Amino acid sequence: ESVGARGDCIGRIGDRRVAVEGAAPGDRVRVRVTAERADTLVGTVAELLEAGPLRRAPPCPHFDACGGCATQHLAEHAYADWKRGLLLTALSRNGLDGVAVEPTVQVAPATRRRARLSALGTARGAVLGFSERASRRLVDVAVCLILTPRLEALLPGMCAFLGDVLPSGARMDVDLLDI
Repeated sequence: ESVGARGDCIGRIGDRRVAVEGAAPGDRVRVRVTAERADTLVGTVAELLEAGPLRRAPPCPHFDACGGCATQHLAEHAYADWKRGLLLTALSRNGLDGVAVEPTVQVAPATRRRARLSALGTARGAVLGFSERASRRLVDVAVCLILTPRLEALLPGMCAFLGDVLPSGARMDVDLLDI
């Protein structure tokens, strides 16, 4: 039916509301229910039966595992409409219904100048990347399509360095800034 605030697709099974990670509006999916909240079932796509018109192939090779970009499977216009809708909802909740909001300006890939990655020391070296969605498990990110090329180029050397200095089991955040 729609995209929820966390990027999950909101649908229905009978009279129950369902938030489905990895779905897009218009998709027909088989859902694996993973949790139940007061009035909502929470799940993931177990099988995509039929892709809806707002779905696209996610460009990132880490998309299925990484929690950094939850909506890369949405068509660009659907993503822009969703982000604008989040702003309109926030404004409305604060009594600002009449505020004019321009269409969303989308930022090109490979232009993100700031990022916070996590690192974990292991017996085989360091893992450097982003956490899986709703998890502390790290996804080792060899490439990141949103980072500037200069930041992305730092990842392999930074991972090797951290593997030499970070004790096994130790975690740390790594802030990147391209100035």
